[in-house]
Amino acid sequence: MFKRFLIPLTAVLSPVLLPAAHAETTSRGSVFIVGDSVLSALNPKDTNAAQSIIGAANWEVEINAKPCRRATTAGCMKGGVPESVSDVLKNHSSKKGGAVVVMIGHNDERNVSFQKKVQTINSQLSGCPQVFWITMREISESYKRANQMIKTEAANHKNVRVIDWDAESKSQSTWVAGDGVHLKTVGAKALARLILKDLSHGKQSSSATATPSVQKE
Repeated sequence: MFKRFLIPLTAVLSPVLLPAAHAETTSRGSVFIVGDSVLSALNPKDTNAAQSIIGAANWEVEINAKPCRRATTAGCMKGGVPESVSDVLKNHSSKKGGAVVVMIGHNDERNVSFQKKVQTINSQLSGCPQVFWITMREISESYKRANQMIKTEAANHKNVRVIDWDAESKSQSTWVAGDGVHLKTVGAKALARLILKDLSHGKQSSSATATPSVQKE
């Protein structure tokens, strides 16, 4: 007679070891993007470039960009006036725990008063780890002056950097509409990629800031 060989049940039911599944990618941080109609081209109802490009790179993105928005005063639109950047930051203080990206000035008077508005916003964001100001395309001298004010004020704050959209887009007329500032789809995507680039650089080296200016006595 043949002998019966008993195979231990544990051997039959032993689990097969498979390669571990990749863990979910960790968020790189949060970013709150605030601005006017130029930046609104990145909105979900427009190109959705903020989410499809920056969000896709594992940033938690929230964007609040509306037409006719101004820096510290009520917007220029009749009816449904958008709150200013300053008011947005006051009402959404919880959004200042991560990175904040600001693009504003197209609807403001770009004179010496604009610099004071930039100072006000930077003061509001003094406790924010990383603040990024996006320059405007210099289609006139007033935009050039405003950008210089942004850069000057950024140099006075360790947590503030400048994203130079003017330099990036200067030779790219196909990125913008006929007015030279509002973005076509290709321009919105280009701006989103530039924001992502600077966010990533800032994440790697939070100590990298704009070149310090000479401190006033």
